[in-house]
Amino acid sequence: TTINPVIPNEAKRSQLAYNLLDKEASSPSSHSIPFRPTKGKGHHDISRQLLNHPTNDDLSAIMSNPLETEPGSERFGDYEAELKLVQADLVQKLDQIPELSGEPRKAALSSAERALEEADELLAQMRLEKANIPTTLRSKINARFRNHESDIDAHKRKLRSLADDRAALFGARYTDNPSGSGQDVQLEQRQQLLSGTDRLDRSTQRLKASQALANETEGIGAGILGDLHTQRETIMHTQSRLLESEGYVDRSVKTLRGMARRMATNRVITISIITILVLLIVAVIYSKFR
Repeated sequence: TTINPVIPNEAKRSQLAYNLLDKEASSPSSHSIPFRPTKGKGHHDISRQLLNHPTNDDLSAIMSNPLETEPGSERFGDYEAELKLVQADLVQKLDQIPELSGEPRKAALSSAERALEEADELLAQMRLEKANIPTTLRSKINARFRNHESDIDAHKRKLRSLADDRAALFGARYTDNPSGSGQDVQLEQRQQLLSGTDRLDRSTQRLKASQALANETEGIGAGILGDLHTQRETIMHTQSRLLESEGYVDRSVKTLRGMARRMATNRVITISIITILVLLIVAVIYSKFR
């Protein structure tokens, strides 16, 4: 199954859960204690309950009780819910592999490898979504993400151990005749080629999504540069207007200073004329009474 780097939807998770329910219904080991989501437990505690031995009740519970998400982490929660379903499917496959032999064992190993690849892709999408989560929720989200990474690493180690056991027992237990070894090698090479083709397709989809995101980012950057250019022109125009206004203010100051000097001169002249007139009047009066 190819996981495209888009928001996981409810229909996709429902289909995966129903597939797990069908597998569980046909499995003779589906009588473990059902999962009961306990109020107050964290998401990782719930996932531990679910991933130990998923049953019908477990998968029904995860479909009817979706993960609680804080505002701003909805997409991370969607990816996390899908990852839990993939992990539940992976745990079932890993538990079945030791009981298988021959071609069914190789097919189960290949299926488990594909499930691990899907889990890695979901972890990559969750890692990208962490950057968009508010800072107040970042520590809680990081803790949950690290728990999921440790779970996936444990599954990888278990699958690697099972694959090594298969390689050690391949010739002695799974091969009935010498001529069959060549067919087994060809089948193994064919499965590796198909797995490589699937990985290449998924990588192509991720590259296309990254290219689309880069193009969108480039468009946003070009728009921002255009806005900055417009703002620069506005600032330059405002600066020229300010310089022009400063020139007008300087001329106005000079005019006011000239008017002040003329007013002072006129005041001195007026006082001088009044003084002369007063002196003339006093002189006339003095000469008249003399």
